[in-house]
Amino acid sequence: MSYTFSRRDFLKYSAMTAVAVAGAGLLTGCEIQDPNNPVIKKLGYGTTLGTTGGLLKSVDTEGTTGVFTFTVKNNSDAPLRMTPNDIFTVKVLDATGKTKWSNYFNLSIKAVLGEDGKAPDILPELPPRTVGEYKVHVPDYAGHAPNPEDTLEFIYIPNPAKSPELRITWKIPGADLVKSNESTGK
Repeated sequence: MSYTFSRRDFLKYSAMTAVAVAGAGLLTGCEIQDPNNPVIKKLGYGTTLGTTGGLLKSVDTEGTTGVFTFTVKNNSDAPLRMTPNDIFTVKVLDATGKTKWSNYFNLSIKAVLGEDGKAPDILPELPPRTVGEYKVHVPDYAGHAPNPEDTLEFIYIPNPAKSPELRITWKIPGADLVKSNESTGK
């Protein structure tokens, strides 16, 4: 068996590789992402980061407070601390991507009641191998909620003490939030 690679073979395979790389960029919705900092661009979608999964289900307001319904899946053998001021940041970005408003302090978190009407025992830590759903309350959000041309940025940092650089980010266009609120009546 011959392992020689002729100039003609080299050019043929180089051309095929170039076409494949160029064609991959034509696929809609494809973009290169940092696996340590995934970015989700739609409400109701989630992803995983290591052994932790996150899903931003909804964004609502109660008076002046923003209420973010968030689901976390802990696939680790260790509990996850659920201290809102350490693990969540909420920002509103203008059309150029600059921060118009942000809040990462005075946040509160409540466990979503189960079907039995009781709050599950998932605070202040989400136990190992558990899924928890929470309402993250963000003061003063309603007065700064994104306009259709703005973007909401919701950041979740699963382990800020050990790995503050690892995060899951949702960047939801303001126009999508307006549509979502119109369809739900909120």
